[in-house]
Amino acid sequence: MLLGFLESFVITGFFFPSLLLYLMAVFLFLEGISSLFFITLCGYIGSFSGDQSSYLMGRMYGTKALKWQFIKKRQKQVDKVKNTFDKYEFTAILIGRMTPSLRPFSPFFVGVFKLNYQRFLFFDLIACAVWASGLILLVVLWDYISSLF
Repeated sequence: MLLGFLESFVITGFFFPSLLLYLMAVFLFLEGISSLFFITLCGYIGSFSGDQSSYLMGRMYGTKALKWQFIKKRQKQVDKVKNTFDKYEFTAILIGRMTPSLRPFSPFFVGVFKLNYQRFLFFDLIACAVWASGLILLVVLWDYISSLF
């Protein structure tokens, strides 16, 4: 659960890549330490809590971040990201959740742009479920491939 949180939280997501979480899930399953259900549940809860924390952090501190010189120099890109979230809400959140380099930052920017929380919550519940299911699918695939050799 902790790794799921760390890899999806905006501050720590850069330092804890999803590959680390994936390898830990494979290890726990193949060694019989944990079941697929428990790994899925922990991945889901961890990623969901990391996304929600990132959203709230963006909501509380995002306006200050938008005033940083680093961000002001990239105002064109920031506007483009905001327009993408406004136009493709669910798709943008889902793609943000599935793309490792965007995963920790996507919920943060949704909070920065103050997009509707209820809609984000609904979309994030679905996106985290899809992501956790994909994680388990990869773990099972690893098990199947390793059994061939």
